[in-house]
Formats: sequence, structure tokens, C-alpha cells
Amino acid sequence: MSTNLKLFLFVMALTAVSFSQPVLEIAPAPLKFGYISVDGFQKRDVTLYNTGDQTLMLDSCNYQAPFHVDPVEGISIGSGDSVEISIAFIPADEIAYSESFIFYYNGDEPYTLNATANGIRAFQPGEMIWSF
Repeated sequence: MSTNLKLFLFVMALTAVSFSQPVLEIAPAPLKFGYISVDGFQKRDVTLYNTGDQTLMLDSCNYQAPFHVDPVEGISIGSGDSVEISIAFIPADEIAYSESFIFYYNGDEPYTLNATANGIRAFQPGEMIWSF
């Protein structure tokens, strides 16, 4: 076998190893909850896709209240497959919220899903609503 052929085969093998990995994509992104009454509840389903060529293993997801994510630890997604999880928003205050959900998995970099939401005051029965 010639030296050039050996070098070519070595480079091809190295390339195959370096690009062989799971890749996480999430939709919809960004995630927008809109306006939710304080102490209300809104749930959004998101789909996690593995666009890589190896099995994806989820480790964890970091986020803050008043958001909540279905447990993701141990979820396995085959190459080209997807799974659906739910993310909930339960506002405690009348403010605008933003969150970056950090999904850790066996790929090169964690995946960040950004979300926005607003907590608003719930109207009471009989309360006048003025619009101009």
C-alpha cells in the first residue's frame, strides 16, 4: 500500500471519528409563553431532535423558577429520532420573565433554549375593564 493511500485512509478515519456525535436541536425556539395570570399555569410542549449520527443521552437541564421542565435525566434519543417534553410557566409576580434552559448531553456543547413570559394580574369578577 502506498504512503499516500495510507495517509488518505488515516485522514478519513480521523475525520469520521471527529464528526461522529449526537447533536441536539429543540423546536420551537425561542419559546414564548405570552401573558399568564399570576398563580396561573401555562404548559408548552417542545420537541427534542437528535440530528447527529450517534445516540444522544440527556444528562440534565438547568433553569430557574417560575419555570418547570419535565425530568430529562436519562432520556435517550437515537440518531434521527425525537422526543417531546413539557415546559411549564407558573408566574408568581406581575413582571416580565426570561429564562435560558441549558440542556446538558453527551455532545460537544450544551444546548440553550431561550424563553420569555409575562406574569399579569388576574381580573376579579365584576371588575371594570376599560379600553380606549
